[in-house]
Amino acid sequence: MSSPLLHRRAARGVRRTSADFGALWRGTDTTGQPLIVICSSRPAAMSWLASSLAAGLPALVAVVRLTDSGAEADATSATESVGAFDRAVTEAARAATALGADPARLGIVGEGAAASVALTLAAARAKPDADDSDESDDSDGRGDNDPNDEFGRHPVMRLALISPGSSSWGSAAGSAAVIPPFFPPTLIQFARGGSAAQTSTALEQRLSAAGVAVRGTDYQAPRDGWATRSRAVKQSTRGANDLVAFFARGFGAASTFHVIPGWDLH
Repeated sequence: MSSPLLHRRAARGVRRTSADFGALWRGTDTTGQPLIVICSSRPAAMSWLASSLAAGLPALVAVVRLTDSGAEADATSATESVGAFDRAVTEAARAATALGADPARLGIVGEGAAASVALTLAAARAKPDADDSDESDDSDGRGDNDPNDEFGRHPVMRLALISPGSSSWGSAAGSAAVIPPFFPPTLIQFARGGSAAQTSTALEQRLSAAGVAVRGTDYQAPRDGWATRSRAVKQSTRGANDLVAFFARGFGAASTFHVIPGWDLH
């Protein structure tokens, strides 16, 4: 169980409600707001970050509860974790629609060991806008009239990874993963010299080589663990503020990320 001594209090002005897939954080009025879905192997420790995103953007923020992060599992279990996350995002999108939010403005956060699940989902959903393609992609076998398309099969518009684990694509284990076209702009938050630094740096280089708009933070502070131990790790608010800024520039005013990536992270 997470100790309250490790975590900051939830942000003011938002509230938490339980859902079958986990929890929702939202303000009083969610009309037109983007949907941010957080995937973490420690969902109970993500309340401060989720509430900070909900209040700071503002946005409707879902924290997904998965039984297996897929980090140290075999290929079958990892695939099942991605499938479970995909279904949870679909359910979160349904909830967002019911609350008047805009699930098509979809952002994903993958934290720690669960970052590989977020990466794989973003790749699976990467596709051009319908107006940019004359051919319908039915590679998932769902057909043109799949009701999930209305609620949860939206491509990921922005992806953020916090201290990604060793099974992420920047590691030897993930080197065979294919980075598809139309992969979303990606922020990788990690601490210089930390346990996630090597994987994060390799992942940043690999995404950049594939033409993805990507930026790694390479923090001196905060250290790794700021998202789940926000009170114990100094300058954890900097990590949260950078994350809010990254999503705000993607879902708010016209983004410059594809032109000058650094401008969207400071």
